[in-house]
Amino acid sequence: MASATSGDEAEEGNAHGPGETGALIRVWADPASVVEVVTRLEQVVRVKG
Repeated sequence: MASATSGDEAEEGNAHGPGETGALIRVWADPASVVEVVTRLEQVVRVKG
């Protein structure tokens, strides 16, 4: 589970919009979403690699 501390750290020095940061926090707070993102990244790496 994501803690309030990790959420605060994500906000500091953030180059992205607040909506994008919120989406990242929600993704990392949900293990199933993390698996989905990693799977997509692996597919992208295979295509580019």
